[in-house]
Amino acid sequence: MSNRKIKLVILLRYLWLSIALFVVASLVFDAMSVKKTLIYELDFHQSISRDTAGWYPESRIAQSSFMSIDAVDLVAEPVYFKVYAPNDFSTMSITGSFYTDESLGEQDIRLGIKKEDGSWEFQQISSNDFILNFDLAQARKNKNQFELILSVPSLPSGQKIALINNWQIKFQK
Repeated sequence: MSNRKIKLVILLRYLWLSIALFVVASLVFDAMSVKKTLIYELDFHQSISRDTAGWYPESRIAQSSFMSIDAVDLVAEPVYFKVYAPNDFSTMSITGSFYTDESLGEQDIRLGIKKEDGSWEFQQISSNDFILNFDLAQARKNKNQFELILSVPSLPSGQKIALINNWQIKFQK
């Protein structure tokens, strides 16, 4: 073979080898990458864990005496919660339940996430069982943590709201 053909064969061999190596590397990377969904099942009795911190300040939360249901009582507001997100996610869904005494009437209960500018993006919790979705594009992520706030500005002194211990936070890409 001529010198030119040998160079072409070597070039094509390296090209195919490069393509095969790229395909194998991308398959390995895809297999090792973090899932596109991350779900936390919250435990309000353990205020600090590896991935969550809250509700705090703890002086505003008490162990619940609500009909032997696993819950904590919100006795003052606001309370804060931090949740760890090891990767970049686009949305966060929060599901949960709470109970208020019917004598309190309709309460203004809001859950919010801290934004980049330091303000809070609030969403109204309109029923005892709720699902809220937050867009994380403008949310502040400090040390891979998002900060949440639970606010009940109309909570009368001496009254409480039972936060049922079934809350779930779901991050999605």
